[in-house]
Amino acid sequence: MAKSQNPNDSIAYINNNLPEPNFRGFIVFWVGQLVSILGSEIVQFAIIWWATIEKESSVILGLMFFLWFGPMLVLTPFAGVYVDRWNRKKIIATVDFFQALATLVLIYLFMMDLVEIWHILTIFALRGAFDAFHRPAVQAIVPLMVPKDKISRINALNHLIIGMIFLAGPVIAALLYVKWDIHEILWVDVVTFLIAIVPLLFIIIPSVKSKHSEVEEKPSFAKEFKEGIGFIKEKKGFFSMVILFTSANFFLVPLTVLLPLLVLKIHGGGSFNWAFLLALEQAGAIIGSIFMSVWKGFERRAFVITGSVCFMYLGMVIVALAPAGAYWVMGSGMFLMGLSLPLVNVTVMTALHIVVPPDLQGRVYSMLRLLAVVSIPPATLLAGFLAEIIGIVEILTILALLGLASTVYLWFMTDLQLVDETLSTLETRVKIPPEEKPIPFEEEPIIPDFM
Repeated sequence: MAKSQNPNDSIAYINNNLPEPNFRGFIVFWVGQLVSILGSEIVQFAIIWWATIEKESSVILGLMFFLWFGPMLVLTPFAGVYVDRWNRKKIIATVDFFQALATLVLIYLFMMDLVEIWHILTIFALRGAFDAFHRPAVQAIVPLMVPKDKISRINALNHLIIGMIFLAGPVIAALLYVKWDIHEILWVDVVTFLIAIVPLLFIIIPSVKSKHSEVEEKPSFAKEFKEGIGFIKEKKGFFSMVILFTSANFFLVPLTVLLPLLVLKIHGGGSFNWAFLLALEQAGAIIGSIFMSVWKGFERRAFVITGSVCFMYLGMVIVALAPAGAYWVMGSGMFLMGLSLPLVNVTVMTALHIVVPPDLQGRVYSMLRLLAVVSIPPATLLAGFLAEIIGIVEILTILALLGLASTVYLWFMTDLQLVDETLSTLETRVKIPPEEKPIPFEEEPIIPDFM
């Protein structure tokens, strides 16, 4: 996400600073990237399930997710800065190449029966680091190649298609796992990389520099950080809302970490059962996204956000306490969680787009998300270790109830309810001229959906 002290620099099309859009080239590039995402989802599912059945260790699963998300969290704020400075086409090609190379090494290790768990952990750490650069580079290409009047529709369509990929990926991976060995499934990542890289080599992706970039001093990362934090702290209820998101990520992410082991050890299920649960969660997210795309919005946004988080905890309890083998019961909990996700993320982002001045949106959103997701790496580690000591069902139930209790506390004992009052006040004060509205972009969610 581009960050600039001058909104006219970060929103380049306002100054007609962008090159002529190359929409056909973008479509070719976009299709290749979607195929690559599908391949990555299939391979990631296969690797996690292999580790689950081979090690049956919640600690190992916790480490895998920690090493995947940790580098991504640490590198993303800096990656965004360098994406604006470096050639975006080269960034995408480079990280895709090294990810495919890492997969080739893993294929060789599996074929030679030399693979160790530390190889898997290293691969996950590398994938997280590569993703930190890949995502912002792809997002930053949209306004360079897509005509201004098509950006919003492209982002909406992209969100829907990726949701379908997240739904189909685990199912396809489960089917392949029955027929193929793990090293054969890993070739999917290499093949989809080739499908994505070939059009990238022939498509011209322009680079854009601010017209003042050579004469103005580069903005200070520390200064922008403080400005983003300052906006959040000054607005009543905003900081309590951040705490709500931080705690939600801490208490909810362990379900993602422990779900494959819950399916295997507690319910005696296989890869299809895990894929079924993930598909139902994503189906809920798609339906929720469609609902939010046609709904005009909620007046009591703080209540909707808080209530949706509570429903996610309820879904987590249903999944944890479902009778052995009752996958439809577990699936209903996963569906409820997926359905609630867009209500939280879309409501928050819509509010931010309305009330945050254009020249502050990048840094305010970045700081909000950074504070919200900082709890995820420790949560993955803690979940893995506590599940070994207490038990998978027990730790998931305890975390869900603690999360629900913390949400109720925040609602009644803090200024969280004042978010609506703050938003209403800001909506009357902040008037964004049509020519200064920021380019829509596909934000990373405040509460992520990993699989």
